[in-house]
Amino acid sequence: MERSDFLARVETAQASAILPDHPPDDPGQWVPELPEVDLVTRFIEMAEKMAAEIHTVPVDDVISEVIDRYAIDNYISWDADRIDGLDELPDGPRRIHTETPRGVDGRAEHNAAYMDCQLGITGAEAAFAETGTIVVRSGPGQPRMASLVPLVHVAVLPRERIFRSASHWAADPSARMAEGSNVVFITGPSKTADIESIVTLGVHGPKHLHIVIV
Repeated sequence: MERSDFLARVETAQASAILPDHPPDDPGQWVPELPEVDLVTRFIEMAEKMAAEIHTVPVDDVISEVIDRYAIDNYISWDADRIDGLDELPDGPRRIHTETPRGVDGRAEHNAAYMDCQLGITGAEAAFAETGTIVVRSGPGQPRMASLVPLVHVAVLPRERIFRSASHWAADPSARMAEGSNVVFITGPSKTADIESIVTLGVHGPKHLHIVIV
């Protein structure tokens, strides 16, 4: 078909096409019908397949073990009162504060500190059993850097916040879809296969993900 004929047909179609009307009733949230499963068991299975490490012991014990294993000497964290099950933040390693200074020199020094950040400690708003994914939302007392830049990420997940899938979470009245400055869906450690299709962990984010179910 000649280009001019093709464009003429497109022009004719645009002039005469009628878009379908919207349905008279709101169809509501689309939630897939999936077989019943134990949500915690399914979540652990899928998260471990994606190279996350799952813990069910007290949060403080996991953080202490992680600090020893990776020789951690600094960390970024949410405020302790934003993390379910956490009694207090670790007092051994140095906490990197995320409030950005106003001066140019101060901002440069502050941003450079993120390059060597070793550990991030956050809560988790929700999780999806179908994919082993956790939902991390940033906001006051919940810096987004804690889940994006450290070598190791420890996320604390209340077991009652595990949903069957992302659709089930979105349909739940408790889902705060429009709140917060940033929402990240995290499925295992950061990974890429850009070079020769070889999967490499930790290139664009944390290399190790530990999820504590409380």
